[in-house]
This record gives sequence, structure tokens and C-alpha cells, in this order.
Amino acid sequence: MSKGKKSAKKAPLPPKAPAARRGGHYWLFAILAAAFLAYLPLLRGQFINYDDDVYILDNPLVQQLSAGNIRQLFTGFFGNQYAPLAMLLMGLEFKIFAGNTMLLKLASLLLHLANTLLVFRLVGSLFKGRAYAILAAALFALNPMQVESVAWMSASMKVGVSTLFFLASLIVYLRFINSRAAVDYTLSLGLFLLACLCKEQAITLAATLPLIDYLKGRQWLSRKVLLEKAPYLALALVFGFVTLSASKGIELNLNVYRFGFGERLLFASYAIVSYWVTALMPARLSFFYFYPQPGQIPVTYYLSIALLLAMAAAFYLAARRGNKTIVFGMAFFLINTGLILVSQLMAVRDVLMADRYIYLSSVGIFLVLAEGYTWLARRRPALQKGLAIGLALYTILLGVLSFQRVQVFKDSISLFTDVTDKALSGGGEPSPYLALPYTNRGQARNAGNDPEGAMADYSQAIAVNPGYSLAFSNRGNLYFNRGEFARAIEDYNRALELKPGASKPLSNRGAAHAGLGNYAQALEDLNKALEIEPTYQDALNNRMLVHYYLRNLEPALADCNRLLELKPGEASAINFRGTLYQNLGRMAEAEADFNQSIQLNPSEGVFFLNRSAFYSQAGNRQQALQDALQARALGASVPDDYLNSLR
Repeated sequence: MSKGKKSAKKAPLPPKAPAARRGGHYWLFAILAAAFLAYLPLLRGQFINYDDDVYILDNPLVQQLSAGNIRQLFTGFFGNQYAPLAMLLMGLEFKIFAGNTMLLKLASLLLHLANTLLVFRLVGSLFKGRAYAILAAALFALNPMQVESVAWMSASMKVGVSTLFFLASLIVYLRFINSRAAVDYTLSLGLFLLACLCKEQAITLAATLPLIDYLKGRQWLSRKVLLEKAPYLALALVFGFVTLSASKGIELNLNVYRFGFGERLLFASYAIVSYWVTALMPARLSFFYFYPQPGQIPVTYYLSIALLLAMAAAFYLAARRGNKTIVFGMAFFLINTGLILVSQLMAVRDVLMADRYIYLSSVGIFLVLAEGYTWLARRRPALQKGLAIGLALYTILLGVLSFQRVQVFKDSISLFTDVTDKALSGGGEPSPYLALPYTNRGQARNAGNDPEGAMADYSQAIAVNPGYSLAFSNRGNLYFNRGEFARAIEDYNRALELKPGASKPLSNRGAAHAGLGNYAQALEDLNKALEIEPTYQDALNNRMLVHYYLRNLEPALADCNRLLELKPGEASAINFRGTLYQNLGRMAEAEADFNQSIQLNPSEGVFFLNRSAFYSQAGNRQQALQDALQARALGASVPDDYLNSLR
């Protein structure tokens, strides 16, 4: 280059990508692929008859999306919870996939993979070392404790979707710290709102943000930084109040046994320690972790206090030494499990712990493990290769355990058998809390045409807990189906003694009284059931039939019309209304209903038989004969004498 000539300026080098991103995407792809394979049996799974029926399958606000139902979702509570967005999204999924269980399960699996990706992104943005993001994402994706939140649709609907918005809000908040852009701040706040509309537990994000400020070295107690949190705190307070309002009275649904505040404090200590131990060594996972029986609290519960104090000491030492990773991980776990622990102390939780409760907060545990790995690898370079191999094998083992755990959630029978088997494997007297899984397994067996197996489960539930009303009510239903109405009434009576004013056993007892010909008593029970629950369709249907047998045709018609208001287009109700119109002499309306019911369900032989009787009464013997022959062809029982009378 000649003298006096200016040298050309070099173009600035692009900024280095974060360590977690350089080459980390290959690891991320491997993690997502491994998680997909581990959860693949999920696609053959079914819904679980614990909350899946209440919140999804039998929830009209999910099954019948309409402007009115959507408005009701956002303006009211459902099942002592306020999760309108979660249920709206599930309703949209149901509509898009036409209720196909495999596709709905696939959506749940993809949601878990999306959450894994966000964990990778969040941790990669928080910590420089690539190992942190890789390990946190791998353990989040493959730990079998996460299976419950993915395989159980009710948990996926609320916990999974809320976690998605929660993590996205944190990621955008991190971007706001660097950009100071109003759009990032607004977007983070909006995502926080969406998370709260899916699950009340998301309010803990307001307490998580100062933790991020601490990690990033911000003056997190300064006036400016605290003012940033004011809108988040306001939202958290609003949804906290909403949660308390929704859960008011939930104590009525708790297990029959009660514990004092000191015992509940002990249980909270045990739960914290158990979550950490189980997340790192996930053995003997269960859908239900029962409380011990009063007066029989194991010594391990008291030992948990010592372990909890040791964890507190480790946290203190980490803070003193400036190890922000340990502080962040432990605090992240505690903050995002805190709402569950507080509600447990207030006696509004009827289980000791649950895997789904730490779906999000487990990230804190995994960060502590990642910090331990990187610290040891730095201190002992010679061990680095062995540590990496050991950690890889550990992660593969977790994937295998997840693969096995997913298959436990195949259906309700498999899941509740797993619960009872593990609860009984320790020996000793069966816990009264086993009444619930026995009863739910009985319901699943009955739905699967195994009434004998269901009867055995209900009787076992009653044996372990004679105060469990649902087992009596369900066993009464089996006796009813057998035609043993007197025995059914005995069980319904016991169910109502234990839970006075329950609409279902009242309605079923009314039907049993009708089966014995005690129509006055039947109407008394059915009227009470409908006073308690005016929209209870079984009670309306039963009362309609009793009125029909008593020839109270106008009241029967009123109940039938009410049924059709609640469930428009129900072919059997429309067909029965045709019979009522026929008996009332309203022949044109009767014919219209018979025609409509057949149009809605042309494969139901009884519908043709009822229309045949109508045409016979109207003098149209040819049409009556044609319908009678069609009814027989479809499997309906048509007497030969009736056919001959039409020929």
C-alpha cells in the first residue's frame, strides 16, 4: 500500500451469538427429538376420568363454543377455578380436531416441546455457559415428573399453556431490559395476562421478575426498577383475589381427615424436600401423593425439616459467596411453587404434592444441577469427560423412565391401578384416601362394560373409607342397572346421609323409587334434585318419564322442552316429545318431531317404531307398516301381531 493512501476500513464483525446458540441448536434438536420419542405412546392414550370429564368432555362451555358460552367463560368461575383462556383454547382444539383424541394428545405433546424450546431460550439468555441451556432443556423435556402435565389433558390445558405464556413473558422482559422498548414491555405484560387467564399459579411471575433483575445486576430495589413492576403486581393482586373468590368453599371437597396448622407446616416442609429429591431421582411417581393418616405421621416427615434447613443454609452461603446461579435456581423454584405451598397451609389442597405443581418451577432445580456439573467440571478438568458421559446416561435413563411413565396414563384403569398398587406396596392398613382411585377405576370399568369389576372397586372403596359418599352413589347405580331397586335405594340413602343435598343420588333415588312404582316419592326426590341443580339433565329426564307414566302430559312436555333448551338437537328427546304431542292430540307437531328425530338419527329403529304407531293411530296403515318394517330391520323389537294388524 503506497504511502499517504488511507487504508480501507475493515467492516465491523457481527456480534457473537450467545454461547447457548452457537452449536446449541443441534443439541436442542436432539433434545426435542428424544422427548418426542419418549412421549410417543401418549398418542394412544385416552382421557382420564379425573377432571378431564368435568373440565373438557362434559363441559358445555368447551364442547359448545358460542358467543354466550365464551362470555360466560370470562365472566364466571368453573369448578372453583378461573381459567377462561385455557378452556377457550381447548374448545377451539376440540372443534378443529373434531374431538379426535390422538390429535388432541399430539397438540399436548407439541406444547411440551414448545415449552422446552422456551426453557432453552430463556436459560440461554440468562447464562453464558452453553451447558446451562442444554442441561435445563434436556431435564425439563425428559424428566418423568413432567409426564403428568403433558399426558393428563386437564393439566396440559391449564399448566402447559400457562407455562408457555409465562416463559414467553420472561423472555420478552429480558429483551426489554436490553432494548428499553415500550413494545417489549407491553408485550411481556400482555403475555403475563394471558398466562394468568390460563392458570392462577402464573401470578408468581410478578415475583420472578425481580429475581431476573438480581441475576442481571440491575438495581432491583431502585425506585425506577420497582415502578416497572407495578403493573405486573397489580395484575397479580387482581388474579390473586379472583383465585380466592373462585376457591371459596373448596374446603368442602377436601378429604375427610383434617390437620392442624403445625402439621400442615410439616407437610409443606416435606413437600419441598420431596420435590427436589424426586426431580433428581424420579422413582415411585404417583398421580396421588396422599397425606398420612392422623396420628401416623412417619419419621421421614420430621427429618425433612433438617434437610430443609440444610437447603436454606446452602442458599445463604450461595448468596454470601455471590453464586447467583444457585440463588436464582433455588429462589425460582420456591417462588413458583410458593402459591401451592401457601394454599396447602390454608388447607385448600387435598393432596400432599403433585407432579404437575412443579412443571415450571422444576427449571430452578435443573439449573442448580447444571451449576453443580459446570462447577465440578471446572474444578476437576480430568473428570469432565466422565461427568459428561454420566450426565448423558442419566438423561437417557430419564427418557426411558418417561417412556414408561407415559404408558401409565394410557387410560383411567391403568392410571388408578398404578396409584393403588404403589399405595399398597408399602404394607400396613390401606389408606382411606384410596377410596377416590378405587371409585374412579370403578367408573372406568363400568364404562368399559365390566360391571362386576366396577362393583368390586366400589365395594373396596367403601371398605377403606365408609365415609366416601360417591362410592355408595356409584354402587347404587350398579344395583339400579341390575333392577335391584331396593338395594340401590339403600346405597343412595347412605350417600345422602354422608353428603346431604347432593343432586345426583337424589335424582337416582327418585328413579329407583319409580322403578318400584313409588311415583309420589320419586317426584319428591326429583323435584328436590332440580331445586338444587335446575339444569341437571338426568333429573329432568327422570321427572319427565315419571310424569309420563302418571299421564301428567303437560308437565312431562315442559320438562322435555327444558331438556331441549339445554341440549338442542337431541334426537331422543325430540322423538319422545313427538310421543307426548301424539298423546296430547297435537298430531301435526308430533309428526314434525318424529320426522326431525329420524332425520337426525336415521339408524335408530325405535324412532321408526314410534312414528309407525303415530301413523297407525292417524289411519295411515301403509306408512305405519313401512316404518314398522324399517324399525325391525334396524334391530328394534316389533311384535308380529302388530305387523299383521297393519297388513
